[in-house]
Amino acid sequence: MNMDVKTLVCFKKVAELEHMSKAAEELYISQAHLSRIIAALEEEIGVPLFDRVGRGICLNNCGKMYYEYTLKIFALLDESVKKVRDEYSRGKAQLIVGTNAATYLPKFFSIFMRETPGIRIKQYSFVKKKLIQYLHTEKTDFNIICPPSNDIELFSIPLHKEPAIIIYPENHWLKNRTKVSLHELAGEDFVGVNLGYGARDAVEIMYEENNFKPNFVVETEDSALVKQYVNKGIGIGVVPKTLMLLDPYYKDHYCEFEEDIYGILSLEWRKDRVLSEEDIVFCNTALEYFYQLSKSVGTQRSEKVPVIFDFL
Repeated sequence: MNMDVKTLVCFKKVAELEHMSKAAEELYISQAHLSRIIAALEEEIGVPLFDRVGRGICLNNCGKMYYEYTLKIFALLDESVKKVRDEYSRGKAQLIVGTNAATYLPKFFSIFMRETPGIRIKQYSFVKKKLIQYLHTEKTDFNIICPPSNDIELFSIPLHKEPAIIIYPENHWLKNRTKVSLHELAGEDFVGVNLGYGARDAVEIMYEENNFKPNFVVETEDSALVKQYVNKGIGIGVVPKTLMLLDPYYKDHYCEFEEDIYGILSLEWRKDRVLSEEDIVFCNTALEYFYQLSKSVGTQRSEKVPVIFDFL
């Protein structure tokens, strides 16, 4: 057959508008030229695709069927471009990591990249559900995720137990407290990240266990904005305790929970993945980095830094 993509583009436009002159206008070609393209297509296929009704046209049954196949062709073309671009992107990166807790990664990556000179990393930040899909479809090699997925097809290694703390604006009543219970916060306005992100999903589990329903007035995908919203007096925020250790602002504007409110960060990958030497270095670096992080906030009970082979 001699038809090309241009012919299909023309047919698709005429089929959708069922108006030759309007289709020609949108395609930036003359109506006469468009009519010849459609006539040649019908001649090549051997059946009419449009019924001529007076001076107008409309798709007939054969045309409707052909239109559905045309949509599938364009969908396949779009998919082929995406797949090729993904493959090119994968070729440019030696390791692809997904996370819903990106706050932890800059320092961790800097350590890993010093230990693995020349390594290239592609990093995705998504909600938990999409991260798991990406891991299953091999669009990521590893996920650093909170809370763990509990997916039986994935290896999941606990990395870090992160206590949650409350941050508050200037002159808030919490400034006179070192600890507070969840239920004392029942009337407070909260700001935080959206559901699906680690800092939110982890504490949501704790909220449910304690029968607590926070009143969120601002929810965002950008965790860096939470502190700014709190600083402007919009509400209080629940953030990882390790942030308090890194940011002087938090040290004067935080309060701990009386309850054990925390999140578990885990490293996950497909069980059918054969770990390369770089993978093993990545896993061991993650285990050591987060081991030290847990020690800094008092949640690490082991006296020995774990290694990947302890779990396999």
